[in-house]
Amino acid sequence: MLWNKSLETGIESVDKRNIDIFTQLDDLANIRHEQRKVLQMLDNLEEFVKKNFSMEENLHEALDFPDAYLHKSHHKKYIVTLHRFRARYLENGATLANVIDFEKNVIEMLKHHIACYDMHFAMYYRSRVTSSRLWTPLFAETGR
Repeated sequence: MLWNKSLETGIESVDKRNIDIFTQLDDLANIRHEQRKVLQMLDNLEEFVKKNFSMEENLHEALDFPDAYLHKSHHKKYIVTLHRFRARYLENGATLANVIDFEKNVIEMLKHHIACYDMHFAMYYRSRVTSSRLWTPLFAETGR
């Protein structure tokens, strides 16, 4: 699996969703030659990523995260990266260039996002929230 413990933020719901994204990326890597399935999985992945990012952005807003704009702009950049990869895959299939692009731009960009942006937010989160009680009722159940 592409996910590893070094990517944990310590925010359970964020970590769970990030693990789910990496599970989908693993699945995509395993079926890269089945175009119809790959395209469907890319569509599903994009929807899941958008929901995950929205949940994070709502949490940023609720906690007045000062770097929320920068974090959100990286979310948008990642979604654009997914769109571009999908378009190249649709045009060329599972070429070596697309496999490398997938690993470099889709997977590594997400790892970088978590290691830098999510970890930065996690430090802020821990400094603002002394109890996990705030997280669970406000965000876990509503999906916000």
